[in-house]
Amino acid sequence: MNEVAANVDNKAKLDELKAQAAALISEFPLYPEGYFED
Repeated sequence: MNEVAANVDNKAKLDELKAQAAALISEFPLYPEGYFED
């Protein structure tokens, strides 16, 4: 979060941080596999 605040005007850095965040978030699904299967 500090890196985002420090690079508000740097689109390239923000895009890099966004990609890192997406990769990290994808490792922690909100629901376990098969949760919605009946």
